Amino acid sequence: MESPSRITLTLWAKRNREREEEFHPLCHHLLDVAQVTSLIWSERVSGSVRSRFAEELGLREPEAGTWIAYWSGLHDLGKASPAFQGKVARGRAQAESVGLEFPHPAGSAPHGTLTARELPPLLSQSDGCPAPLPSDLAQRLATAVGGHHGVFPRAEELLFADPRSAGGHRWSEVRREIVHLLAGALGLRNLTAPSGNPGNAFLFFLAGLTSVADWIGSNEAFFPFAADHEWNAYLALSRERARTALERLGWSGWTPAPESRTFLEVFPACAPARPLQAEAAAAAETLRPPALVLIEAPMGEGKTEAALFIADRLAQARGLAGFYLALPTQATSNQMFGRIVSYLGGGTPASG
Repeated sequence: MESPSRITLTLWAKRNREREEEFHPLCHHLLDVAQVTSLIWSERVSGSVRSRFAEELGLREPEAGTWIAYWSGLHDLGKASPAFQGKVARGRAQAESVGLEFPHPAGSAPHGTLTARELPPLLSQSDGCPAPLPSDLAQRLATAVGGHHGVFPRAEELLFADPRSAGGHRWSEVRREIVHLLAGALGLRNLTAPSGNPGNAFLFFLAGLTSVADWIGSNEAFFPFAADHEWNAYLALSRERARTALERLGWSGWTPAPESRTFLEVFPACAPARPLQAEAAAAAETLRPPALVLIEAPMGEGKTEAALFIADRLAQARGLAGFYLALPTQATSNQMFGRIVSYLGGGTPASG
């Protein structure tokens, strides 16, 4: 198994603000996020979603999951730059001690922008990614994961980013090493290369999945600083930490019922079902996703239970992993929270 060079191991992704000597290496953080992504894909993303996006990539589901974890893990490649490493004096000193140079004045491009700018050629050239991708796809993937903080880098930002932010040849070589290092850690070289051209829906899925995985993978309670961990030993440790994080954060909890249930089996306290609820239950049996259901009724007619039953029925029929409930204000959201928790736990929310 390929191990990081001494130069690469000096680069940081997270640092202790009070004790700058404590840090989490960049290559370790990228692996953490890739491992979280991999577990979410295999255990929490619904089968229908996995099937759709694997088909778009021209891959089997397990292979698609590995490639997606790889791209997601590379979200912070832009941190391998003087613009980022120079943010902390001790981090800059470490990088300079192994021969990495910092231009003066240094650029200040955000690391997500640098990921979107520097990653595409590494994904599309034969001496970069193990299986070179078309340059257009490489750019779209890099932009998707580069937007992991919620804003996609714009074309003009990529075009006019200060080149000093990314550094010179030595920095480019470090980024190339990281791309190879993560590919080796995930076993990418033994997998079939993507042959499809996924659409925008996949790219938004990848961006959202990367954002969530990065949020989880940046939680120091689950991924404490590991600068003292040897790389090969950390491969298994990172996977173990990822699974622990998902379990403790509740990502391994609710699953849809294995068999379809009637409205009163889901909400026995609503007996007898109101006409609106009976109509919604009947409609749920005939829906063929994608579908849109609009329910209008006065307060107290049981709209919430009707909507939840339709979501429950679709989740069971399509093997979905959950649903999203949106309300217009924090107050209404807070009021609904307990009812949703009760439903997910098998309880019986009050009608409303």
